[in-house]
Amino acid sequence: MRFITLVLLTLAFVSKANAEIINFNCNFIEGGQTEGGKDYPAKKMQALKIILDKDKKLIKDNKRQFDSYTEDKDTIHWMHNWTEWSDKYSLNLTSNQLEVDGTNKTPGWTKNYKYTCVKVEKKPSKDNK
Repeated sequence: MRFITLVLLTLAFVSKANAEIINFNCNFIEGGQTEGGKDYPAKKMQALKIILDKDKKLIKDNKRQFDSYTEDKDTIHWMHNWTEWSDKYSLNLTSNQLEVDGTNKTPGWTKNYKYTCVKVEKKPSKDNK
């Protein structure tokens, strides 16, 4: 009986340690923003590092953790809302294309950025719980 209990406890801890975490490095391709009817192309944007935790359905990037994501076939969608504006993200897991669309809550300001992402293999760490 103790052996069975030990095996079950071991399996429970192993399954938690092997949470499905996918790491992406995303590089800017194109995009820009419109403000007050004038276009401002983005010449270069900071690369993004995205961590996708499929067990918890959470996304983290360089700066923050987002709310839970939703899935639509091979595309994952998530949002971030601030007081003055909101950003919508779509990551296609087949093509590894990331699109970011943002709008100001007062009219006249929008943004659209496109990135290409590469999956990065990382060794499991204690931070990824």
